[in-house]
Amino acid sequence: MRIAFLSIAANAVLLACGGDDSPGPSPAGHLAFTVQPSTTTAGQVMSPAVQVSVQDAAGNPVVRSGVTITLRLSDPDAMLNGQTIRTGSNGVAVFSDLSISKPGSSFSLTAAASGMDGATSSEFAVLPGPAPAGHLAFNVQPSTIVAGQVMTPAVQVSGQDAAGNQLTAAVTLHLHGSTGAVPLNGQTTRAATNGVAVFSDLSITKSASGYLLRATAAGMDDGISSEFAVLPGPATAFAIGGGNNQVASPGSPVLNRPKVHVVDGFGNGVAGVRVAFEVASGGGTVEGAQASTDAQGFALVGSWRLGTSPGPNTLRATAGTLTGSPVIFTATAVPLPTAITIEVHNDFFHSVRNGSGYNGHGYANQPRDTIAVGGTVTWVWMGQNHNVEQVSPAPRASLTGNHDAPFTLGPITFFSPGTVRYRCTNHSGYYDNDGMAGTILVR
Repeated sequence: MRIAFLSIAANAVLLACGGDDSPGPSPAGHLAFTVQPSTTTAGQVMSPAVQVSVQDAAGNPVVRSGVTITLRLSDPDAMLNGQTIRTGSNGVAVFSDLSISKPGSSFSLTAAASGMDGATSSEFAVLPGPAPAGHLAFNVQPSTIVAGQVMTPAVQVSGQDAAGNQLTAAVTLHLHGSTGAVPLNGQTTRAATNGVAVFSDLSITKSASGYLLRATAAGMDDGISSEFAVLPGPATAFAIGGGNNQVASPGSPVLNRPKVHVVDGFGNGVAGVRVAFEVASGGGTVEGAQASTDAQGFALVGSWRLGTSPGPNTLRATAGTLTGSPVIFTATAVPLPTAITIEVHNDFFHSVRNGSGYNGHGYANQPRDTIAVGGTVTWVWMGQNHNVEQVSPAPRASLTGNHDAPFTLGPITFFSPGTVRYRCTNHSGYYDNDGMAGTILVR
């Protein structure tokens, strides 16, 4: 029996198995405050340090590196000082230097990370600190500038002590924003003249919105500026941004669309730059040959289909006279298998073609196969009480219930390039890399 399926890109049903086919929680997990913020004093570092971790749906910790977590304060009129963006170690981010300058009785923190459900802390209080001797204020606010250019007009900070005397102490400026640690260039500490400190040479090279300045001086409350932005400078350079050195079957599109990156002199992406793509060799074709860079400076070709003969193919991308233009993408058309068989053993899948996937070291050994676009896969049962479920691309779907040997699923045809993950629901966790599972690369 032959089962034909629609394109993966059209979200057709590809693979399946019995078991639970209801949607579950996001595999990315969610955030939770494992050490809540506690009552603190204005201006003092919060102790113990706030901790945020990645958890699964049952509240169990998920060990995962490289997760960047951002904290924000519920009160927009108060400043959350310290390093508010941390990259977690083993799924846990520790915020060890947080402080809040404004007292209050019902503050809370929110934690966010890309692709995950966020979290809100319990409420906490900030007690008043010692009475300040005075306060600082921005009487000339920072303005939106172009990366690398001096801020005009010059920022000015003034201050008075509790008795109304003009500021005499030196003032230091600190840069805050949503992009992490970014240097504030220029002379950031200035002495006050007639109660005013003037900062005449400030510049920032990293483009972003939501920047603000904090002014500090001995014996004074901090001053907080209004928000401002730094815009990218003129486009100067052009480079490959992804999708190079791929392999696909002859006459098939590459999986990852080639993209270029256009930047200014400081590496900031520049939007709105026109890029032209064209086949340079190999006889392939492109769709969407004209593209413009997005807000991050990237431009992608619509698609690149390789030539029908095996061998190297090249794609040229051009962006006027920018440094690095043109760039050349390479890909190789390789005759790939058009039919493979995967055995369904007790607790593991096994690729007949390349031998990958076996239970010699437990669930960690999972099969990985590559087939040509239009190729087929057949699963043959060798064990008992197993099924096959599509894990990705979404949506998850089941084609069979549980079966014992002898049983055959397929052949199933894959019409579009992509990465397909599958598993047995009886012998794996919810996450597609956990337990009895495998991968098919359609190229």
